[in-house]
Amino acid sequence: MLTALSTLAAAFAALLVLTLPGLPAVLALRLRPLTALVALVPFSLVVITLAAEAGRLLGVRWTFLSPLLLAAVLGAALWPLRRRLRADPGAAQGEPNGDAPATRRGAEDVGPTGPLSALAASSRGRAAVILTGLLIGGGAVAVRALSVMGSVHAVSQTYDNVFHLSAVRHILRLGDASAWTVGGMTALPGVERYYPSLWHQTVSLATQLSGQEIPLVSNMVMLLLAAVVWPLGLMALMRTCTTAGPLGWMAAGALAGVTGAFPLMMMSWGLVLPYFLSLTLMPMVLIVIAHLAGVAPASRQRLRPAQLAVLLPVVCAAAALAHPQAVFAGIALGVPVLVWASVVRIRERCVHGPGPGRRAWRLSVFTALVLALVLPAWVLLRPSASSSFWTPTASLTEAVGQTLSLVPNDSPTWVPMGLLALACGAAVLLGSRSRWLLVPCAAAMAMSVAARALPEGSWRYLVTGNWYSDSHRIVALLAVGTIPVLALGLEVLLHRAARALPVLRGAAAPALAIVAVLAVLLPSVLSPSSRG
Repeated sequence: MLTALSTLAAAFAALLVLTLPGLPAVLALRLRPLTALVALVPFSLVVITLAAEAGRLLGVRWTFLSPLLLAAVLGAALWPLRRRLRADPGAAQGEPNGDAPATRRGAEDVGPTGPLSALAASSRGRAAVILTGLLIGGGAVAVRALSVMGSVHAVSQTYDNVFHLSAVRHILRLGDASAWTVGGMTALPGVERYYPSLWHQTVSLATQLSGQEIPLVSNMVMLLLAAVVWPLGLMALMRTCTTAGPLGWMAAGALAGVTGAFPLMMMSWGLVLPYFLSLTLMPMVLIVIAHLAGVAPASRQRLRPAQLAVLLPVVCAAAALAHPQAVFAGIALGVPVLVWASVVRIRERCVHGPGPGRRAWRLSVFTALVLALVLPAWVLLRPSASSSFWTPTASLTEAVGQTLSLVPNDSPTWVPMGLLALACGAAVLLGSRSRWLLVPCAAAMAMSVAARALPEGSWRYLVTGNWYSDSHRIVALLAVGTIPVLALGLEVLLHRAARALPVLRGAAAPALAIVAVLAVLLPSVLSPSSRG
């Protein structure tokens, strides 16, 4: 009984720390419900790290009161924006493009008529779809993670995890959560250096609130991020940035653990917990990039310019402060989306004249400026060649097979999953208006193949050196790029099937849709990498 109560206390404290500091700012932005839920975490994380550094400068001891006070100040600063957004409650701004087709102003973009589409007509139906995806995906992730961990009280006997637990203890002992304080923990006395400490700041607050042991609280924060924040982020990406209907939203959440590459591998290997935290925010990073590129469909879910102007720096800052390698992950997955969108705009302008593609040159110039910044940064900000010592783990053929079958690093190819991934990719390409999802998917797959197979040398260092050439970290990007494609592809395939089989549009449609999603999960559960 006491064990259960301590676990609940740790979980509740973790939930409060990940949501309360961001609540005032999110309320001020008047975001749509699902987007607001997902945005709570990056806003909370940014407030936490700002409060930690402010507390160090002002000599204030580290407690949960510091981020709460800063959250109130930030919310008050943004509150005039809420009044402005309330005065203009219409649909999102901006014109559609060829990859983000027009919809009627104010209309819900619920995707093609098919299984579960009737649920999109009511808020309760939409909430039920999101909750179902969260229960399936989050439950699968939690069960598989606990089977590896052994217990929520277990301590991973790895060097990195011991460091992270010690860093939390260091913060609590000194009452100072600054990133420079954590960085100086292993340095000579009086020497301080920066270390990405957002993970440790968050866990330290949850430990204070709950009064529980650090390992338990750390595990609960990890499970909450993997089983709740990660699936919700994937569903928000599908809801706001694609033409997917309810089945696509649900499938994205339900398939959150379809590949062992992430989050499961990052919860058992390493443990590189700051990097794990940054990757759970990647769906939100893709959301703001998709809106910046103009590929998000025009609908009530689309972010308005004022909302995007606030979300863009906050989300990117949260991911980067969690771990600097999130910057390179964002470049690898996001810059190709900008290039794709620019090409689509220019093509529209050439084919249809200046009307449909009137933003072509503005977006193209912006993309060129981004490339001019990130290409030198990719080379200049990477670790030294001597630090990027991880070697390839597969031949080129093996790497392609492993990547297509979505298996973790150094795992055998699993053909059934590979065939499913190819089928879903083809369905998105041929039967969807959200083909832009294939761009980050292709980028993640290319990075996965390179990390697994590129031989040691200058090319491997150029492509993978930003992650120390560590295949585990790079292959984890597969989940970010491929799960949305699997979800949308599954919806397209079932939509086609519903045309031929009326039963898929009847009362049994929700149950059959869930069965279809579970059928996609099954090959992953049965794969040799999962059994091993």
